[in-house]
Amino acid sequence: MFYVSRRFFIVAASLACGCAWGLPVSFSATSPSGRNEIRLDTEPALSYSVFANGVERFSKAQIFLRVKGRGDLGAPCRVVAVKKKSLSGRLKTPIYKKSSIDLAANETFVEFEGGWGVRLIARDDGVAYRFETQFGEGSVKVLGERMVLTFASSCKSVLSTVAYNEVYKGDPFQHSGEGIPVRTAPDAVFAPSGRKGKNVYSPIVAEYSDGVVVAVTESDQRDFPTMEFVRDPALPRSLRSSHQRVPSETTTSDWHENPGAIVRRAVKYHPWIAETAATRTYPWRAFAIAPRIAKLPENDLVHAIAAPCALKDVSWIKPGKMPADWWNGFNITGVDFRAGCNDRSYKYLIDFAGDFGLEYVVLDLGWSEGVDPMKPVVDVPHLVEYAAKRGVGVLIWTPLCQLQGRLREVFAHYAKMNVKGVKVDGMDGNDQLLERFAEEMAKVGAEYRLVLCYHGYHRPAGIYRTYPNVLTCEGVYGQENLKWRVYDSAQNAVYNTYVRMTAGPLDYTPGGFRNCTAREFHPYSSRPSVNSTRVHGMALVPHYENPLLRPCDSPSLYRKESECFSFMAKVPSTWDETVGVAGDGERFSAIARRKGGVWYLSVIGNAKGGKYEIPLDFLNGGEWDAEVFADGVNVDRDATDYSHRREVFKAGGRLVVSLAPSGGYVARIERRRVSAAAARGRGTVGTAVRIHRICVN
Repeated sequence: MFYVSRRFFIVAASLACGCAWGLPVSFSATSPSGRNEIRLDTEPALSYSVFANGVERFSKAQIFLRVKGRGDLGAPCRVVAVKKKSLSGRLKTPIYKKSSIDLAANETFVEFEGGWGVRLIARDDGVAYRFETQFGEGSVKVLGERMVLTFASSCKSVLSTVAYNEVYKGDPFQHSGEGIPVRTAPDAVFAPSGRKGKNVYSPIVAEYSDGVVVAVTESDQRDFPTMEFVRDPALPRSLRSSHQRVPSETTTSDWHENPGAIVRRAVKYHPWIAETAATRTYPWRAFAIAPRIAKLPENDLVHAIAAPCALKDVSWIKPGKMPADWWNGFNITGVDFRAGCNDRSYKYLIDFAGDFGLEYVVLDLGWSEGVDPMKPVVDVPHLVEYAAKRGVGVLIWTPLCQLQGRLREVFAHYAKMNVKGVKVDGMDGNDQLLERFAEEMAKVGAEYRLVLCYHGYHRPAGIYRTYPNVLTCEGVYGQENLKWRVYDSAQNAVYNTYVRMTAGPLDYTPGGFRNCTAREFHPYSSRPSVNSTRVHGMALVPHYENPLLRPCDSPSLYRKESECFSFMAKVPSTWDETVGVAGDGERFSAIARRKGGVWYLSVIGNAKGGKYEIPLDFLNGGEWDAEVFADGVNVDRDATDYSHRREVFKAGGRLVVSLAPSGGYVARIERRRVSAAAARGRGTVGTAVRIHRICVN
């Protein structure tokens, strides 16, 4: 039995008797401010509902955990104890979008007969529930978990993402969490063409008529498959959870045109979704709540309720930027050697990183023979030593398939060469075995002091708090896909500000400098371009949370365009404060982030462009100097065109930003220090002190 005080046990026992008499019993947890609430009802079967500002957001819907030999935990159920507690304090978060977060919350734990329970938690930024079991020693087989999302009547639209699995058609779970979000009505989440037979995965963002938004996702997902959703025709305005079963047989395959054992693929399955410890806590089913969609980037729910850091020492973990070679295809120019996967090209990349103060480089796909990490085609020890002299660390791309069965061997080999981290790829899938191995990689990586980037992997679910050496995850349809496909990347970027980023850091690969207008763009794998403006790509660098950002384009091009890239290189990788400034979730998004005394304001827009008023309330009094990059006057003809200028911002003022189609705006802002003489001629909000405009052909 879970421990509860005598007082709570007596109250709960009385309620349990009420259940036996057929009386409905409801329990809840309410946030410290009283704004948010999650309720748990026990009759006629276990169900939950979510409220914000006293308004129902997700209507009462059934939940249960199906355990072999124990039936459905939740149908029927008998309460034997209830315990409530309040949490408080602040958590220091040095590798995050804020320097610390508030842990204030209220919890209610409802214990049921049979050694299991449901824990509710309510914070001012969201609510969540989770199953907990105490079945003693040994393990159990979980046959399934049911969670139904029933959108309340006040829900007007839903932003959701369908699994992208073009390589493995027919298996809705075999994907890497890369899809393009779309906005639909609550009863039409699967309506868009091509969605039939595929899963929707979280975060799922529900928008309500009063402006409130709720993002559904997970946290503390450990040793358990990812929760996805399908449409159940019997449940109107609802989605039903679906989980991948445990693989009984896996194989490997190549990836697109790249041969070798790169991608892990499950081909046969057991009839259960997890075989796990009999006594454990299960993942949080989380509902991140914001008063309006613009404020969602501030939300801390996923991080706050994840398992605490498992590492005793995190001082060695170093965030940063790492330019790569893969996306730009080693398009190095102005050199006296043949560019490609060779030592001289990598030295050029290292020198570029050192010259611009970038912390890392990555040796991406192609550095080894047949993707075998023990068969390099370049001199890795020499490159690592060369990089160290330039103050640059080296990460090595390695597919998951090459780590399974020899994880310690490979990580020890890398650590012996003084490699600083690993970009793990080909993690497609979301079953329990993959989740278990992802945690094992994080744990073993920390032993060898390796930072990790989980590429080809779904969105994070709190792992970056438990193992902060996992600096970022992909799980997003990033800019790299423009190598192969025409799609509206600017709209995708706006949507993912509120969808994917709610779950945590995202490896989006921004910074393409071969910018094209929509009518000019076409995919070109060996020399890729992007269908958004130069400043849109620059703005994405501070806009997206990513402690291990990868500027994607050629170092030669970045050197030629050093005015722009020098600005990008100075953007911090972690932050002390994040503010959702403005945005409607469709046309544009504006975020301000602070590191020390410097603010960065980023605004990105969709393909329609527009003029938007941006409040400067995040600035703390007085006047501020701003270095601004904005879309140029001729950007409709040449998407590389930009304006670079200095402006003076006044705290509390209003800034009017004009975005070109698929455009952007970004500013670096510092408190103004002026002499008395200069003060007599000071500017005002939006007034340019110096203007430099350049159009690159």
